[in-house]
Amino acid sequence: MTDLTYIKAFLLLPQSSNITTHFTLETPYGLIVELKTGEKLSVRLKDNPSATKSQYAPDSASKIQPNTQPTGSPESHQESTPTVDTASDRQSSNMGYGYAIFTDWGTSGLWYDSNWPGNDPEIDFHIDLEDLEDRYPAAWLHAFARWIGQYDDSFVAGECHLSSFGGLFPDLEERQAWLVEGALLAAWLALQSDVGHVSYHPIGRNWELEREGVAASLVEIVQNVMDDPRIDSESEQEGD
Repeated sequence: MTDLTYIKAFLLLPQSSNITTHFTLETPYGLIVELKTGEKLSVRLKDNPSATKSQYAPDSASKIQPNTQPTGSPESHQESTPTVDTASDRQSSNMGYGYAIFTDWGTSGLWYDSNWPGNDPEIDFHIDLEDLEDRYPAAWLHAFARWIGQYDDSFVAGECHLSSFGGLFPDLEERQAWLVEGALLAAWLALQSDVGHVSYHPIGRNWELEREGVAASLVEIVQNVMDDPRIDSESEQEGD
């Protein structure tokens, strides 16, 4: 019996008894997500829980809506770097780096946001992950590189680079798992003390994360991913 089978069996118990479920997810790079029956989702860093704890509070968290953007045909995968809305109604700090996780075949997938006030306007917006080795731990960088590698592999497997209009991650569960894993990577990055904002932009969708609202953002992303089975490159390109 696999670990997943045990988990599925235990999750059925609160439906027919007074048993409390306490779910904890810990990533190899130190992000901890906790959910207890009747309580709010909690997101924190393992090494510094008091300074980085974020809870999902429905009454105070702003509604985070994904932005759908057409991406054009696969042969023109070189898209413009995503930017963030800097309107006055956004409650965000101008301090720290602003990152964009933007999936584009043949790139690292990580960029400095061109509109974020905390970024140096003279730097190259595309980020080589090796340049961050002195800034962030190897565990997160390796996990991020692996995640982007899965995107590149799916892009080639679907022959998107040959203009065949094949779909990315054709298996629904695989696609959902990939999107949620990317959200966890984005959440960890948003909780870093030197980060002011993270834009998570996988295959045509866009979500924003900031330290104080990471838990609410993660809840919204997961809900959108699980409720919309059409989140794939082909549907976005066709404008569905």
